[in-house]
Amino acid sequence: MTLEEGVADMPGGTRFLIALFVPAITALSFGASAATAKSVPVDVRVYAPGRGDLASQRQYTAPTTVRTSRRALCFGEGTGGSGNRVDVAGPTPASTLIDASANNAKLSPLSISDHDFGFAAFSVCGIGSAGVDGSNYWFIKVNHKAAQVGSDQITAKKGDKVEWFLIPYTACSSDPPYACLPEMVIEAPARARPGVPFGVRVVGYDDNGVEGPMADVAVSGSSEKTDARGRTQVTLSRTRSLRTTYARALPAEPAGVCVSATLSDCPKARGFVIRGSKKNDRIAGTNGPDRVRTGPGDNRVNVRGGGTDLVRCGNGENKVIADRRDVVRGCTKVIRK
Repeated sequence: MTLEEGVADMPGGTRFLIALFVPAITALSFGASAATAKSVPVDVRVYAPGRGDLASQRQYTAPTTVRTSRRALCFGEGTGGSGNRVDVAGPTPASTLIDASANNAKLSPLSISDHDFGFAAFSVCGIGSAGVDGSNYWFIKVNHKAAQVGSDQITAKKGDKVEWFLIPYTACSSDPPYACLPEMVIEAPARARPGVPFGVRVVGYDDNGVEGPMADVAVSGSSEKTDARGRTQVTLSRTRSLRTTYARALPAEPAGVCVSATLSDCPKARGFVIRGSKKNDRIAGTNGPDRVRTGPGDNRVNVRGGGTDLVRCGNGENKVIADRRDVVRGCTKVIRK
């Protein structure tokens, strides 16, 4: 059976659906073995309308496995999964999502089908409480660029950003190249003084990852929408997260701004939620205040420098290098410098 024949037999099977379905988790093979492959840090965001950001974290990821679900029926009756545990390539966007679901209750359970549609792919029906209902699908972007192949066929590199958006089919054009709504990003300082205006810029990325200013966007804390250059002024009286409101684009990831009369009381950079994998990770902190939790392996964590970090260790042998002001819990060995 050909790709097009397989899609044509699916509910709503059209050429448009091909473009939407193929970027779901696909294929089962990987080059490096799960035992030897090293994990890499990948930033993952999962957004669902009405639920907001289910995840925004730096996830260490490597080849992994996932159990498919017989209840994953979002593509019609008889399309549920086998219930078997299958290998998933990594480090990839697919493995990143799976590893993140083990560390974030909002992403669990994953509802994935390995039903044979006639081409090597399985479908993502649900991520946590957010699921496909026949009118929407999971749209994937890697470094702000729409995925054109399966999410396990893209090698994830250190520092990559992977985003999963649950969007309606109507958010994309029904004609080639099936362009979807742009993704917004907020550019704002990490800290500000109360009552003192500061500049904010909102940019949008199209499916090709091309950046452009976003005009007429409402930003929390601003009395004026963004101008033609995507710029506006924001004034805050307290620490808060900036959000965007604009109907014709995917919402920006909230940007936290620490507000204090004494700027030095706020960190110079935003910190990250950092989560380990099931492998032996080598975790590095950032320039901001990070919240780190290791996985079950034998891990090495270095959060020296940056803001005041919180490190919690899981099972295994965990060596942590930290500043004296960092908080470290449950770790085998801690070196303070």
